[in-house]
Amino acid sequence: MKCSEIKIMQDAMKKSESTPGPWEINNNIGRKGELGIVAEAAPCIVAVMGNAGAWPAEAKANAALIAAAPDLLAALQDVVEFMPNLADEYPMFGAIIADCKTAIAKAAAE
Repeated sequence: MKCSEIKIMQDAMKKSESTPGPWEINNNIGRKGELGIVAEAAPCIVAVMGNAGAWPAEAKANAALIAAAPDLLAALQDVVEFMPNLADEYPMFGAIIADCKTAIAKAAAE
């Protein structure tokens, strides 16, 4: 793959139609027992976690994972952008970079 093709692919991966991060958990939205994930930049509600009162630990863990999504996506994109040549020197990085690309595609709903 040529450098220009890699750059085009990387630029396409950086574009996202999702609400920009950072996202954070907010306990003061909706009805009692609901956790919200809100976007600081928009501001808007990104997601609502129902039944937080029934399964508080699990709901909070899920909300934290969702709130971290923009940061996790950016980190994966950085790995793909800045470390593509590591696979040439260290074959194990080829699988890691492939996993990053798969996760990025999943996040982009491709």
